[in-house]
Amino acid sequence: MRDLLIRKTPRGGWEGALVEDGHMVEFVPDKQGDSTGSVYLGIVRRLMPANHAVFVDFGGEREGYLPLDEANIPITRIQSGDRVIVQIRREAQGTKGAYLTRNVALAGSYVILNPVSRETGVSAKIQDEKTRTRLKEAALRMTGGEHGLVMRTSSADAPEEVLEMEYRELLDRWSQATEGALTGKPRLLLSLESPLLQLIYDEVPRGLERVIVKNDEELDARALLSQHIPSSVPLSATQSDPFVLCGAEKALNEALGRFIWLRSGASLVFDQCEAMTVIDVNTAHSTGRKGDRSAIVSTNLEACDEIARQLRLRNIGGMIVIDMIDMDQDSDRERVLERLREALGHDRMKCVVYGFTALGLIEMTRRRTSRSLRDVMMKPCHHCHGIGYERRLSCN
Repeated sequence: MRDLLIRKTPRGGWEGALVEDGHMVEFVPDKQGDSTGSVYLGIVRRLMPANHAVFVDFGGEREGYLPLDEANIPITRIQSGDRVIVQIRREAQGTKGAYLTRNVALAGSYVILNPVSRETGVSAKIQDEKTRTRLKEAALRMTGGEHGLVMRTSSADAPEEVLEMEYRELLDRWSQATEGALTGKPRLLLSLESPLLQLIYDEVPRGLERVIVKNDEELDARALLSQHIPSSVPLSATQSDPFVLCGAEKALNEALGRFIWLRSGASLVFDQCEAMTVIDVNTAHSTGRKGDRSAIVSTNLEACDEIARQLRLRNIGGMIVIDMIDMDQDSDRERVLERLREALGHDRMKCVVYGFTALGLIEMTRRRTSRSLRDVMMKPCHHCHGIGYERRLSCN
C-alpha cells in the first residue's frame, strides 16, 4: 500500500511524505530558490582549460560549474561573456556551486525530452526486447529524429497517444521558454514543477492508493492536485496533521539523527562526511548469539532493507560505504548484496552496488541531485561548528 501525505508549510508551499506499507520512505520539502532541473540563461565568466570546464553566472548566489566534455566542444570556442542555456544538474552544496549541464532533460510521467539532443533511448529497467523495440520505434515516430526522447519505465504500459501528448506538452514548454532567450542578463527560463509535483509525476504511474491531507487544507489540495492526480486516486481528509497521524513526523525526526534501531536489536549508524557517507551495522542489543552465522546473516539482510529506506528518506547521494557485520562465507555475502540491490530497486534515484572491497566493506553510489534531508532541515551547531564535539577544559 502506497500513500502520499501532504501538508502546507508556514511559507505557503507544500511538503509531502511517501509512505509504503506503513513506513515513510521519502520526504519532499517545500524548497525555494535554485532547484535541480531548472533551466537558466547563463553567461560564461571564467575559463578552466585544464579541467575543460567553465564557470557560469546564471543568477544564483554562486557561479555554477559547467563541464564541456559532454558536448565535445573545444575550450577555444568558448569565450568569457558567451551566453549559454544551462540546466541545474545538482544543486549548490556547502562551498561548491551548482553543477550545470547543457544537455537539458525535461521529465514527464512517461517520457524525458532531451531538446538539444537527437538520441532516443529506453529505460534500462525495461528488459523485454520486444517492448524496448516498440518504444524506441514510437520515440522515433514522435520526434522525427529532431529531438532526443527517453522512454521511462512507466511508458511500457501506456498507450502511444498518451506518450505523444506528453512529448508535445514538454516540447511546447521548451519552445516557449527558450524563444529569443540568448539575450539579456542571466535569468530563469524554465522552472520545473515543485518538488512535490515532481514526486507525483514519478509515483503516480507506479501506483498510489490515496492522498491524505488535513481537513482545513482539503480545498487547496484539490486545486493543487486536480491536474496531476488521476480521479482513481482518492483524496482523504483527516482531522489532524496526517504526518503525525501516520507516524511520518516521528520517522522524520529519527532520520535527522545518527542512530536507527532495527527490530532485531541491531543498530545502524549514519555518518555523512564531505566525500562520502559511511554506514555502520552494529549487533548492539541483537538477540542472536555472538558468532552465530545465521543470526549475523539475518541481521545484515534486515539492515539492507532499512538502509535502502533511510537512503531515500535522508536523500543521501554520492559515494556510500557500508560496514556490515563480518561474514566468512562468500555465499552469505552474495545473499546480502542481492538483498541490498533488490531493496534499492524501489528508489527513484539510480543506485549502483559495486560489491565488497578487500576490507569487507560494501561500496555503492546513489545519484545526488539535491540537498540531503540533513542539509535542508538542519544547520551546523555554532558551538562545535558541525564537528559534534567541544574541546575539553583539560586533557584529563
